[in-house]
Amino acid sequence: MTFFITNIISIINAQFVGKNKNASIDSVSIDSRSLQNSKSTLFFAIKGQNHDAHLYLEDLIKKGVCYFVVA
Repeated sequence: MTFFITNIISIINAQFVGKNKNASIDSVSIDSRSLQNSKSTLFFAIKGQNHDAHLYLEDLIKKGVCYFVVA
């Protein structure tokens, strides 16, 4: 299923920072080790008891991930 950044922004009431609000997203991920298609993945950076996904954002950018939800 494909979603658009503009729809996701509206659904989660987020602030957009970037260049392309009209980009499409084909997958979502919360695990930096299991990316499928980096260019069209929305990564949710979640901080848990044992891991903080915010620490992996730079590596994910290098892998081609362009879209993130961070808090």
